[in-house]
Amino acid sequence: MTSRSSFFDLLKENMKRRLWSIALSVIVFLFYFPIATLMYIDFSLNSGTNYDMIPGIDAHLRPYLNIFSQFKGFHIATDGGVVISVIIFFAVLMGVSAFTYLHDKKTTDFFHSLPVSRKKIFLIRNINSVIIVAVPYLVFALISALIAGMYTGVLGLPGTGVAGCMAFAFKNYLAGMCVFLLIYATTVLAMMLTAHRAVAVLALMVFFFYLPAVLALSVSYMEVFFHNYYAAYEKLQTAYQCLSPLYWVCMDKIDPAVQIAGALIGGILLLTVSGWLYGRRRSETAGQAMVFSVTKAPIRIMIVIPASLAAGIIFYSMMKDSTLWGVFGMAAAAVLTHALIEIIYHFDFRKLLSHKLQLILSFAAAACVFAFFRFDVSGYDSRIPDDSKVATAGICTYYLDDVFQDDGHIVSGEDGGMHRYSYVYSDRSETDVLKAMQLGSDMFNAVRAIAEDGIANSKNNGAGPDAEQYGYGQMNIYPDNSGSSGADYRNIVVVWHLKNGRDMYRSYSVDVKKLRAQIDSIYDTKEYKYAVYPLTSFEEGSPERDITGVNYQDCMSKDHLNIAEEDIDRLYETYCRELLELTAEDRRSTPVVCDLQFKSRRFQQMADEYYGRNGYLGVFSSMAFYPVYESFDETLRIIDECGADINGKIRPDNINALVISGSMYDDSEQSEIYIDLNEAALEAKQTGVTKHQDIEDMIITDTDEIAEILDCTEFSGLDAGNSLYPYFYGVNVTAYIKDKNSSRITGDKDEVYANIAAESAGMSSVMLYFRTDNIPESIRKHFRITDAELKKYGTVY
Repeated sequence: MTSRSSFFDLLKENMKRRLWSIALSVIVFLFYFPIATLMYIDFSLNSGTNYDMIPGIDAHLRPYLNIFSQFKGFHIATDGGVVISVIIFFAVLMGVSAFTYLHDKKTTDFFHSLPVSRKKIFLIRNINSVIIVAVPYLVFALISALIAGMYTGVLGLPGTGVAGCMAFAFKNYLAGMCVFLLIYATTVLAMMLTAHRAVAVLALMVFFFYLPAVLALSVSYMEVFFHNYYAAYEKLQTAYQCLSPLYWVCMDKIDPAVQIAGALIGGILLLTVSGWLYGRRRSETAGQAMVFSVTKAPIRIMIVIPASLAAGIIFYSMMKDSTLWGVFGMAAAAVLTHALIEIIYHFDFRKLLSHKLQLILSFAAAACVFAFFRFDVSGYDSRIPDDSKVATAGICTYYLDDVFQDDGHIVSGEDGGMHRYSYVYSDRSETDVLKAMQLGSDMFNAVRAIAEDGIANSKNNGAGPDAEQYGYGQMNIYPDNSGSSGADYRNIVVVWHLKNGRDMYRSYSVDVKKLRAQIDSIYDTKEYKYAVYPLTSFEEGSPERDITGVNYQDCMSKDHLNIAEEDIDRLYETYCRELLELTAEDRRSTPVVCDLQFKSRRFQQMADEYYGRNGYLGVFSSMAFYPVYESFDETLRIIDECGADINGKIRPDNINALVISGSMYDDSEQSEIYIDLNEAALEAKQTGVTKHQDIEDMIITDTDEIAEILDCTEFSGLDAGNSLYPYFYGVNVTAYIKDKNSSRITGDKDEVYANIAAESAGMSSVMLYFRTDNIPESIRKHFRITDAELKKYGTVY
């Protein structure tokens, strides 16, 4: 048994053999932490850079705030920054260098002939690998913190100063070493399973990327072959992070505490497995590809099958959904991949076709998987759960609504001791809406009808002819997607919340014209609105429900509503009631006159703090607005009582000029807006060749004529609009607003355009659109709009 002193002698001896790695570690961390910190301090204090754009405190302190912000960026080791790349580099380097002797027969025989147990050799090399990185990392990180703390102490903000910076650096050092341990342990495991350096590197790449690649391949197959597949990307991102040690430490879809704990536990477990394998490793395998022959066949098969499937889907997609080419791609990839692995295993080209039976079985397995997806053996596309298995259901479609946010989606991020707020749109996605929607059994038939129509469409040439998910429901003013069928295809995502706790998602392309009654019945439910409009579902006593102010937006501006505190609840409850009572049919006949933003106390505090630090308030003034329809009589009455002058329409005396233009599209049958009833147009329609007519813009400067046009148009540019309102987008009206510095525009078309260009800096404009059933005859005549076009392009389903 080796004595205690001999153990430390062995540590010292091994450390002497790795002086180059010690020097590299010292140099890298020296330059990365203290020197980089000093360089940035010098840059911040002496470069003369303008720091006025940095939200912060007094101007003379902003360089120090910037220093603190950059210091923190240098040290964060769990957010994909530069330091994590440095840690990963050293983890791989230390793992390879510590056990590289195992890949050379002479050095292996030498070390294994020493009177030292393998267990002790393994322990010594791991301890030294950690020390070589951990000590320089800690020392220079703390020196960097000391330097930054001496400069940032003048800020007097939480976390600044020497103590704050040292605490921050040490905390992130511990996190960084957990990251190091996981990647290092993975590298050691690759070294234990292989007996050649090049093969070890390949094995490490497999550990890092194999499972994420298989998951990505599975998603690709579902996206290509399952027409009704819906990818819940939030769940997929979490899955990717859990399938690879590299992704685990680089991605941030999991709670940081769980991430660090997982890295620590995973590193310990992998090192334990590696130690067990080291004890069973035969010395004579050094220089070969694989240490344990039993691993060769499973690894070969595990690589050949996904490689074949990847080539199959690539060839299938490239050759316009050709199954024959897909099979060819799989066969070619199977042979080539199998041959390459055999060459790597044996280091002999003559062995490239060894184990032919395994090659055949691997190709057969890949072909079975390909056929499983290609012919939907599982019935994925046509599966609808039985009502008895469903607890609740839900739908989400941009045909009806965008995804509405609430003030909880402003997130606060630390940036140099102050708060930096940002609006995270993706935090509330389609999936969030679907999770929140709980349609009861009385709506199951309506949801089932949507699913059945989508399934029928998916069986008929995919998912409906060229269907795609549009951002606005008004897109059906364009020619329909089905030629002469008269259908109007939209994308609707359906979720079935099953009683067993699972959620079954499907994305369908459906004819909303045919399903109008079912979609309307779903929209009219409170369950739909609770999920889509989170404002309506705020619970009494929740932070969101603690409303302290209201902003409004109309076609002219955004402003604060001067409302008494005791009237806020009345306005909120009235608005929510009228929104919950709103029907889809109401929306087709009622425009939105303004938007409201109900500000919670939390929201206002964040805005006040940010404003006090010269922050840009755009994120606060552009989110969580909800539509107020013309039919919301009580809501509008309360707003009027507050003295707000809501401009549902722009007043004629506010307009300098109107420019009415025809929207021009590309030359295709689906884009044709104008029909010229002359011989050339008729010939074009018969031959399938569309020819746009050059229709001049209309310029209107007469006040009475402006008033007539304004009476027939609506403003559709509010943050929260009405996707079901039948605007006619074939013609648009640009209204140029008077400004105190602009003069009245008069003259012919050329003079008006010249005046607009000359005064554009002091004159704003808004875009208006006609309602389909309210287009003046003069406009219809000038732009050659026929009744057929109005019916075809102006009907909202």
